[in-house]
Amino acid sequence: MGDQNSKKGLRIAPGSTRYKLAQLVLKLIYKRDWHYISPWTHYSLSGGVIMIHGDKMMLATRRGVEQAGLLWYAGGHLDSGDKSVAEGAAREVFEECSIKIDHTRLTEETTINIKLKQKQQYFEQADVDHLAFDYVYILSDGEASQLKDSTEMVGWTFYTEDEVVKLAEEGRLASYEALPVIKKAFKYAREHSDR
Repeated sequence: MGDQNSKKGLRIAPGSTRYKLAQLVLKLIYKRDWHYISPWTHYSLSGGVIMIHGDKMMLATRRGVEQAGLLWYAGGHLDSGDKSVAEGAAREVFEECSIKIDHTRLTEETTINIKLKQKQQYFEQADVDHLAFDYVYILSDGEASQLKDSTEMVGWTFYTEDEVVKLAEEGRLASYEALPVIKKAFKYAREHSDR
């Protein structure tokens, strides 16, 4: 198995015995569940989805993961089984809030941010390059009605743009630096609300 994963560029195959053992060791070291170990050797990918319904954005409180207790939108790291960043982001949305979004709507047009963090300590992992994609997604009424809390995110609430700005100023968002990206998502939603 090690040779096969090395050929794919994988360090540890998700779901394998080695992966589960690594999660257990990380839990012992950091005294909390460790939900993600990058399966790629030199880089990590993530996809976040800013979901807007009407004129409001969905945010929830993160728990049991980095930045616990702060508000954020759905998203996370790609797994080795994800065929694209969009597919991985849609999977993360479903895992974190039970909404099944159409990953084919996460396109170049709806990509509102791509950020590269080069060769730096990424949480407790070794030095890796990390590439993060943020998308905007306009929720239908049917999609919004599927909303439920998860083990990673709780208290999903819809906020106006002004409310999100205020939350950022109060230090209640997981990243104040993302505020321009969030404003860009609101602008996109206003311009495309008839879709």
